[in-house]
Amino acid sequence: MHVGKTDLANKLSKHEGFRVESFAKPLKELIKYLGLPEERKSFQLLGQGARDIVYPDIWIDSLKLRINPVFDYVIDDVRYPNELAMCDITIRLECDLWTQWERYQKSSKFDPKITHDEWLAYTSYKSETALDPASTIYSLELDTKDKDSEQVFASVRDKIEIITNY
Repeated sequence: MHVGKTDLANKLSKHEGFRVESFAKPLKELIKYLGLPEERKSFQLLGQGARDIVYPDIWIDSLKLRINPVFDYVIDDVRYPNELAMCDITIRLECDLWTQWERYQKSSKFDPKITHDEWLAYTSYKSETALDPASTIYSLELDTKDKDSEQVFASVRDKIEIITNY
């Protein structure tokens, strides 16, 4: 959370022509349709529940129905190994929890009623920890702690060119 995934996806769309997609798009629409609170806890519980009860690839199959293979996409919410396996180029953005908390407090999603302890509980939920960085191989890994969104974009853009031209 708050490492720069969505900012990067939007910049890749604007400057490099990628289309932005999300595994959670239908989940967010369902939560809105049902009138549930549009908050991280709702997304985590309903999203994981659908994976556990219906089947693990529910959000992958939903995404496959929405994309056209002639276009290049950037997906800003890859959270599980089976989702990662669907991607040609994988980028892991990371930063320490304190930086994430500070960014959350400055974001439009900030809710002052959520305590630091509650927020930390969100960061330890299965959807936030399923991709263990120690056991997953990425095309590119980048620590965003001391970088603004332009610096992250420039670094990723340059490295994507190297990866795709290899």
